[in-house]
Amino acid sequence: MYGMMWFPMYIFYDFETSSRELIGQIMTYAFVVTDLNLNVTDVLEGAIQLRPTELPEVEAILVNRIDVAVHQKNSLREVDAAHQIFQFLSQCVQRSGVCTLVGFNSNKFDLGFLRNLLIHYGYNPYFFGKLKNLDILHFSQYLGFRYREHFPWIKVEDPDRSYYSFKLEDLSFSLGTLDGKQTHSAIDDVHLLIETVRVLVERFEMPLDSFQPVFWYEGAFDQSPYALIRVKERHFPTESEPLQHFVYRYYAILSQSGKQTLVVSLDKLQNALDTGNELSQDIFLEAMRSVNENKHFFIAEPVTSDMPEGYRTLAEAVFKDPFIQSLVKNSSQYYTLIKKDWDIDYQIHELGFSGIDSLRNLVLQLSSNPDAYVQLVKKLWSQRSSEKDVYLVQLFNRIYLWTHPSPEDQYLKKYMYPRYVSGTMLRNSDTFVSIEARLSKMNEIMADESYSEEDKHLVQQLLDFYQKKMPFLCT
Repeated sequence: MYGMMWFPMYIFYDFETSSRELIGQIMTYAFVVTDLNLNVTDVLEGAIQLRPTELPEVEAILVNRIDVAVHQKNSLREVDAAHQIFQFLSQCVQRSGVCTLVGFNSNKFDLGFLRNLLIHYGYNPYFFGKLKNLDILHFSQYLGFRYREHFPWIKVEDPDRSYYSFKLEDLSFSLGTLDGKQTHSAIDDVHLLIETVRVLVERFEMPLDSFQPVFWYEGAFDQSPYALIRVKERHFPTESEPLQHFVYRYYAILSQSGKQTLVVSLDKLQNALDTGNELSQDIFLEAMRSVNENKHFFIAEPVTSDMPEGYRTLAEAVFKDPFIQSLVKNSSQYYTLIKKDWDIDYQIHELGFSGIDSLRNLVLQLSSNPDAYVQLVKKLWSQRSSEKDVYLVQLFNRIYLWTHPSPEDQYLKKYMYPRYVSGTMLRNSDTFVSIEARLSKMNEIMADESYSEEDKHLVQQLLDFYQKKMPFLCT
């Protein structure tokens, strides 16, 4: 509107969750709004009741220190928390015009949980492009790579390998913004992050709003017939390698469309050749990545004369490959080829914008008449005509389980068995921990004298919570 005054702002945020898997849920949340000078102007924090289908991981509880019995009594229902958070973010966007969510390792973690929470209840989390996001992990890595001699590197010596840490706790301790252990309280972590950013900005004289996590140096696209680039990345050495602050990795640019750039790693392709593999479609797909300007950290420079020997010849062979040539002409094929058969909670964006609106309407109908679930879901199922319609049914089923005053046992079991017993709901079977293994772990902790009484109290409360859910873990 003509004459409207905008007040740019950051929204620093953090969550404590029931799991590191996106299929879990947010338990506590904190949003702290600041101006561009990092002065606090608004705060929202709260706690979310565990869903009827949620069994927090013991490792998560020992980190976030949440007593689940107390938590359940003093928390909002998830549907109400989603509404509160959506309204808060909406007001920020209306006041600011464009504002930026700022977290630590948030693009890989918190952002996904936030979008899942909002979409589950039919709220569009994208705010028409007016809610940007920025990850301070990327900002700190950029500063470390650019100002190597002056950055406070924290070396970690693990039994298997050594590396430089970019954990918030380590970084904050080295900068003097933390003098003990990180509490892993959402609100404490947000304030810690703000103070850590303040020190980084002052020490390196780089305003946060000038940082671009994806940046193409001049000349990165100017090569012909194809563009080769080098990118600084963290170093995780093998036993025979000396630890470095960063290493260069080499890529060939295949295509660019909007904010997405498709690249292929020459290092990974060369490694495949060195280990006796031929360059096949599967090898190419494993070596590719799509760089998104809103999500990733990728500072691309033109290659120099010290690029590894043979990489230019390798790139020539890559671009002559029929499969690569087809991707260069039509990069959308890549996203079709890598699509996974994962649970909807791992790829909730697949619902689409219209699906979010449809889900919101269903949430409202179910809220006004909880007993309308069976009728509504039968209608949805009979009218399905695409995969997105199936996703809509799946998400609506979950809303029923999470919001109905007394959901049917048969529907609870249908969700909980693949989640906690068979593990088929998880996208990676290697990370699945069965309900038996979870209970065994908690009982081991209760018998282990090395754990504190506070630890054991938290675990006992979690065990009691699990026991209430056991009837729903049988087929």
